[in-house]
Amino acid sequence: MTVEDYVPPGWSVVAATPAYDSWDAAVGKVTWVFQGGQVSDSGMDIEYEVTVPSAEAGTRMFLGQLLYNDPSTGDPVEEFIGGDTETHQCHPVAKDGDCATDDFDSWETIEIDGGRLRFHRGLVEYSTSNPPDPSGQPACLYWTKNAFGRAHDWEASIEAFVPALNISGTDMGVDLRAYWPDVRLAGRKVNAVGIRFDRRIDNESYVSGSKDTGRIQREYGLTPVDSANVSLRINWESSSERFSVYYDPNGGKNDWDLVDHIYVDDWAMEEDELFYVGAGAWAGSMTVDWSDGIAFDDFEVSVGTCCADTLPGDVNSDCKVDFRDFVIMASHWLECGLEVSEACR
Repeated sequence: MTVEDYVPPGWSVVAATPAYDSWDAAVGKVTWVFQGGQVSDSGMDIEYEVTVPSAEAGTRMFLGQLLYNDPSTGDPVEEFIGGDTETHQCHPVAKDGDCATDDFDSWETIEIDGGRLRFHRGLVEYSTSNPPDPSGQPACLYWTKNAFGRAHDWEASIEAFVPALNISGTDMGVDLRAYWPDVRLAGRKVNAVGIRFDRRIDNESYVSGSKDTGRIQREYGLTPVDSANVSLRINWESSSERFSVYYDPNGGKNDWDLVDHIYVDDWAMEEDELFYVGAGAWAGSMTVDWSDGIAFDDFEVSVGTCCADTLPGDVNSDCKVDFRDFVIMASHWLECGLEVSEACR
């Protein structure tokens, strides 16, 4: 038995389960060949990942056919593949197709006050050749190239590292924040909500949530930490319009403790503006070098499905009613699942 699927022009199949037998990029055809016994009587699921051209828009069609020999006559048969087809769209920043942004994807570094970041020893290390702004503004950001609207659920996390001993008498640390608007826009105040891990002048380490929006600057859930490495996480829940900040005191992103929920009443945000999510480092008014131990790693952002409301007719739950829903409905038209078959008439 042979299964052939055709993806839209310009799309590429990059992985499949089970593995495909051939991929013809010229015509967009991916093929699986199954021998007797490989497919059970109850059928099987085939999954594959595709990359989509960056400028793609509108509705596209997937076509498929099943090729086999009729068991009774031995004649070749071609059947159109119907039934349920599900598609899951990755956020465009996920370059490796895993629906999450991480250290293996593309990022850009934005210098705010002269700090520098570099990859070394598997970490993103921070240094500055000159003392940065003593106000504590993060001196460098490791920044996503894409952003999210308020209707999207998303979460971001990092591993954060600060020196085990503060010998410089100044605050230093790492933070994870959502910003709006884009920090590079001149003449606009940058609003932010996030979570920070810092070692302070008293030589104690803390995690805390933070909000700097409009005229409000506030710290949330100040929590002592006995570690030089913790995990930080921030969630945005669109249904409740709420940020939630968490930390794992042992690092590793395995055991999250809630620090606080953060609500924003003074958005100072245009209707169509976006969140920008980034991680940063700072060192108060001191000069630090790579060896000082301010660093972060494993920066991830994942995006959930955004549905502002439940839509009648949204058969595949992708927050839209379109041709894909029609195809699913048409492939099951007049089917009946009632236990008493006579009631279907």
